[in-house]
Amino acid sequence: MSDGADQENIEGTTLVEGSKNFSGWVDSCVADINSRIVALMDEAIDVATVFWDFRYCENCKRRGKFKHTSKLGVRVRNKGKYYTIEWFYNEIVKDKKGKYIPVSHYLKKGTNKSVYSDSTLIRRCQPWEVEMVLEIEKRLAFYRETYSVLVAVRRDLNKLQKVIRERNKGDDSNKV
Repeated sequence: MSDGADQENIEGTTLVEGSKNFSGWVDSCVADINSRIVALMDEAIDVATVFWDFRYCENCKRRGKFKHTSKLGVRVRNKGKYYTIEWFYNEIVKDKKGKYIPVSHYLKKGTNKSVYSDSTLIRRCQPWEVEMVLEIEKRLAFYRETYSVLVAVRRDLNKLQKVIRERNKGDDSNKV
């Protein structure tokens, strides 16, 4: 095996020689990952909507029985550069003016940052929603884990892109 055999790319040139083409490929991969992340989060929103629709219907059945209605919720948020999928519960408190207002509290994930523990969710659930909440969380955990992997791959590709740019900058400075 020759010394440069491990550097061959698809087009038959070495990665060093074809780094501009390779750079374009990396850009393409990052763009593809970004679009897949958006599609993934759209699916997660659909799953969260199933929960919200269920919650709304069940809470309607319990109108006037506040202590039996669901106070649990789930959010899929786009926070600019990243997404989050979080469970929260609402508590009704009196403000300084004597008005009752809802205050949201986020639930903490366990040691595995992709999954909420069953006990954490069950503690805030009404008995009638436990099964649905656990099923929804199981599905959302998949989206959190997949998102985490995609972000790690994108981060590594961005590091690779930086290495390629530094290499190209060095090649350009050597030319007279």
